[in-house]
Amino acid sequence: MKTTKVVVIAALLMFGLTVWAADYPKMEVAADYSLVHFVPAKLANTHNLNGGGGQFTYNFTKFVGLKADFQGYGSQSQTFRLPSGTINTNGNLFTYLFGPQIKLHGKYAPFVETLFGAAHSNVYSNAFKTNGAAFGNVAPDNNGFAMLIGGGLDIRIAKTVALRPAEVGYLLTRFGNNINGTNANQNNFRYSGGIVFQFGSSE
Repeated sequence: MKTTKVVVIAALLMFGLTVWAADYPKMEVAADYSLVHFVPAKLANTHNLNGGGGQFTYNFTKFVGLKADFQGYGSQSQTFRLPSGTINTNGNLFTYLFGPQIKLHGKYAPFVETLFGAAHSNVYSNAFKTNGAAFGNVAPDNNGFAMLIGGGLDIRIAKTVALRPAEVGYLLTRFGNNINGTNANQNNFRYSGGIVFQFGSSE
């Protein structure tokens, strides 16, 4: 009797998992608004950058996909506080990231991701142009390494459309500036939200 119960429960579990993950989109394209709480250097104020971009994901299996993420953030005033005084400048930020995404497809689809790539910002070079001597006469880099670790949730509202209320993560940028002893890493927070279009059913 116990053996029969175990078999029945196992069969129901397998059936439920099959139904839950039988269908998934092969490709997903997202358009989003994005906000980055950017930390340019310990000598500068942290501030929020507003922007947006797009994402493309190709799902190899019902759980694993490869994601490309492109985001851009508009120029914003930035103040550096140096021993010689303050420097006011403007700077933007762009990120280009690629990597694996693990997602549980369904009406409610949570996901996690680890993406790697590059970032571009002219905030440091603009500050250097304003007062290069205060920065040690070493021109900072416009381009650097970038990494995003995070996750989010998609909510399906139609057969091929989903809302993404939140995608959050830790965004590391490394421009290698080391200005007056500052760390080369910038530890930032990123939020994104938007709409996702899904194509190519797996069935």
